[in-house]
Amino acid sequence: MPSYSPELIDTMRAALDAVMSKIPADQATAGVKAHLAEFILKTAAQGQTSYDGLVADASDHVHTILSMLT
Repeated sequence: MPSYSPELIDTMRAALDAVMSKIPADQATAGVKAHLAEFILKTAAQGQTSYDGLVADASDHVHTILSMLT
């Protein structure tokens, strides 16, 4: 299991919050947030650890996640 520094955890949390803020309120469910968080964790484990990179990658997958859960 990967180990993340406190700074990276803060970055991942901020990226998750940023992406969630772009999702319409009626679709911003706990399930969507959990899927996005999982995606961000996997992305970070693959080496993408910048805030901008995490936000961009997660944003690219919002439509797919929403379609899976609706």
